Amino acid sequence: MEIVSVSIIRNESDILETFVRYHLQIVDHMIIVNHRSTDSSGEILKNLVKEGAKLELIEENALEQPQGRVLTTMMKRAARDYGADWVIPLDADEFITAPGGSSVREVLSVFPRDKVVHMPWRTYVPLPTDDWTEANVLSRIRHRRGAENPQSYKVCIPACYARKRQAELLFGSHRLMKRSFFSKKEYPYAHSDRVALAHFPVRSGDQVITKAITGWLSCLAKPRRAPNENMHLKQLYDRFQAGFTVGYDELTAIALGYAGDPQLCLKDIDVVDDPVLPEAGDIILRYGTSYESRPLAILAHLGEDFASAIADVRRNNICVKKRIHG
Repeated sequence: MEIVSVSIIRNESDILETFVRYHLQIVDHMIIVNHRSTDSSGEILKNLVKEGAKLELIEENALEQPQGRVLTTMMKRAARDYGADWVIPLDADEFITAPGGSSVREVLSVFPRDKVVHMPWRTYVPLPTDDWTEANVLSRIRHRRGAENPQSYKVCIPACYARKRQAELLFGSHRLMKRSFFSKKEYPYAHSDRVALAHFPVRSGDQVITKAITGWLSCLAKPRRAPNENMHLKQLYDRFQAGFTVGYDELTAIALGYAGDPQLCLKDIDVVDDPVLPEAGDIILRYGTSYESRPLAILAHLGEDFASAIADVRRNNICVKKRIHG
């Protein structure tokens, strides 16, 4: 059984090496697309490739957030070029687990191959009492929300659908759709809690600010952005734009409310101790174990990129007008 993960990442240097080493204990190959990272993410991935990791690294330079398009292409590549029986789309802050003591491979081996598996998200929460000197996120952040409200799912895709020409991953990889000229229809699926995704969206002050800035502005640049797409990032972006600062207590509050029901009182959300343990032993980190990207520097890079893109559009418009008017 061949399992291939596909990912698109941006500025994830604090978690990226842990993410790769953890999943190479489970999957047979990883395809990772580096989307305009300006921290050490690219260097970390290149070092892992030099080590001989079963990792294909691809660069993507689109200004907008191209997640759905890119991961759809990589899903089909995984099935075609690597013979994947299962394709797992993963963000760099997501770790696939098999609650109950089984291995992920054991669980996937008995799943029917004619349905997309919907895996539940489990959001992990940093606490002020965590050991903030610990570089490994899995060792540092050990608690998660006791329940998700609402419960979100992400997909694990069997080869029979990954190979389909009409198959399309929606943004966030929450659904796999069959695209036709007139409509989209979801492929047959089944929910399963025998596999789950441990989700670590909030890890440090600089990380969450950078996530909001790059995520929301890249989303705004999409010509066909859905009306409510990434609104959780916009809410964070608006708070940081208004001068909100992030301490340990604020990180806990952000994680408790992340992509959840805005009407839910944070005091009513329980957290449980449920550490994510690598299946094949401890992870030893060798590269870039700290988050060195500064939000202001990230914003400066984005400003340059968008300004250059606007200049290109204006130059093209001037050239077109000159051709039209002689």
